[in-house]
Amino acid sequence: MVLAFLWMTGLGYGPALTAVSVTATGFLWADRRPGLILPWWGSFLGAEAITWTIKFVVARHRPPFIAAASAVSSAFRSAHATGALLVYGFLAYALIRGRGERPVRFEITFWTAVLIAAVGFSRIFLSLHYASDVLAGFLVGGCWLLVGTAVSERRRGAQSGV
Repeated sequence: MVLAFLWMTGLGYGPALTAVSVTATGFLWADRRPGLILPWWGSFLGAEAITWTIKFVVARHRPPFIAAASAVSSAFRSAHATGALLVYGFLAYALIRGRGERPVRFEITFWTAVLIAAVGFSRIFLSLHYASDVLAGFLVGGCWLLVGTAVSERRRGAQSGV
């Protein structure tokens, strides 16, 4: 069970989120949707900057780790939760944007929410964060996701002349 949660928490690590973002950027470019790239990266870099700034300013101690997990930065806020919500949430937005099929949009949204929740829960299960750290991370990631999607929609409206 611990190995499954270690794997799940790995989906929220910076290198994994960066790899997803770089790969998605390539697919967005190939799909002729470059208008999503700048809002994605702006949100990603903004969320990372805020997360690490607050981590160093607040410097909250982490709960005692289980033997299988470790971390070196302070606890408040969970960078994994922030990054997972932002990156996987924006990926889901990019996938469902412009799709009219309600069942497909629901499936993408549902499974993305499950993935994000699993990353957040894995941080608590592995004793790497308190629940408040993960919730605060989700809040910051959600705010940056809203910024990214709003900028993207604004650019879309400007390009279509609306």
